[in-house]
Amino acid sequence: MSTDGANVAARSGGNRLRFPVLLLLAAVVVVAVAVFFFLGRSERPFPQLSEIQRIDAKIDDPESGKVVTFEVPRSHWEAIFSAMLPARKDDQAAKWVMPGSLNLRLKNGNSYYVGLYSVSGDLGAFSAGPSHEWRVYYRGGNSSALEKAVADAFAASKAEHH
Repeated sequence: MSTDGANVAARSGGNRLRFPVLLLLAAVVVVAVAVFFFLGRSERPFPQLSEIQRIDAKIDDPESGKVVTFEVPRSHWEAIFSAMLPARKDDQAAKWVMPGSLNLRLKNGNSYYVGLYSVSGDLGAFSAGPSHEWRVYYRGGNSSALEKAVADAFAASKAEHH
């Protein structure tokens, strides 16, 4: 028997081992993608900005100690909604303090509600849905960034009306 025959036998044994390893690797990748897609995927729980006609905010004003309502300037919409993303549905929502809400008037004539909650830590919390009664709770975004975005929108709204 020549050494060439021994090399062919060794290589074919390696090929037989390589196939199950590649099959296992492919299965792991498919499972990881499925888990990410179905379980780990974040949601966009509110309409696209292009679908919104107007946003009215109702917040606790720390300066006056009163609840104030104002129209959110369009230039602040992106910052507010970006501060709530990425978000995931929260089926065990706690009894969070609610310092404000957003009422969206959509271009199609419908309304949409977003409740803003104050939570400890940076991970934010809010609820969203067609109405206060039909809202779904979410965790996501950044509480500090959301507070700043809403405060900036309030300041801009006051400046526009003074």
